[in-house]
Order: sequence, then structure tokens, then C-alpha cells
Amino acid sequence: MKKYFLIAIALLLIQNITYAQTERTTKKKVKTVTAIDSVKWRAEHYIVNRDSAYANPRYALKKLQGGNRRFIESKSIRPRQDVSFIKKLEKGQEPFATIVGCSDSRVPNELIFDQGLGDLFIIRTAGQVSAVASYGSMEFAVLKLKTKLIVVLGSYRMWCG
Repeated sequence: MKKYFLIAIALLLIQNITYAQTERTTKKKVKTVTAIDSVKWRAEHYIVNRDSAYANPRYALKKLQGGNRRFIESKSIRPRQDVSFIKKLEKGQEPFATIVGCSDSRVPNELIFDQGLGDLFIIRTAGQVSAVASYGSMEFAVLKLKTKLIVVLGSYRMWCG
């Protein structure tokens, strides 16, 4: 009886060890792959719908903040930056935001906000000074292009221009 009991325990131990090893190797091999443009992927990459951003300035600001966060975290997706999209822009532009910023070449707005071509209407001024031409460009953006958000970027501890 003792002999059968020891054999049963040995078999149970072998079975548990084998199961633990297969579970461990299975866990190593299984990678969670998130589908691009799934709900989870959109949340992890701070994606805001472009149409919502065009219609509502709050969503436009969230879209810019999400893009900047992607840029900072090296998760840039570089949307709408291919040749086929350039051809679509021949028909006209519909930027969802206007950026008034420094002429400094180290601040490429489409890159730091991870936005595509035609998404932003950029107005650059040297030395943080706006003149009549800048005001006219802002009016054009709001009245003609229908942007509902104007962002004024400033420099901190850096000479602009």
C-alpha cells in the first residue's frame, strides 16, 4: 500500500512539474500584440478623432496635447505624411488648429505635435512679435479656414529668431 502511495505521489509531482514547465514556456512565447488602431492602441497613443478636433476646440487641444505626448515618448505615428495625402491637399486645406509660434527652425510644429500635412495652419513670427500681417493670417485661419483653436507658443530661456 505504501508502495502505491509513493508511486501516486511521484506521478503527481512529475505531472505538476511538467505542467509548470509548459506553463512557463507558454508564458514566455505569448506576446500580447495590440492591433494598430484598436481602442487600446488609440488610448495608449492619445489619439483624438480629427473630425472631432476640427469641430470642437477642446478636442483640438487634446489632439495637440496627445501628439506632443507621443513625440516626447517617442511614439510618433506621423499621420497623413505620404505622397497620396499631398495629392488630396491640392483640393484645399482644413486645418483643425492655428499655431502662432516662433520662426525658430528648431521648433517644427507638425513634428512636435505629431500631426499630418494640412492639420495645422502655422504662423511664424520672429522674436515673439506679432504685426499686422500676423493678425491678418490669424483672421484668415479663423474666417476662411474655420479653425476654432489658436495656440500661441512662446519660448522659455531661449532667444527666438
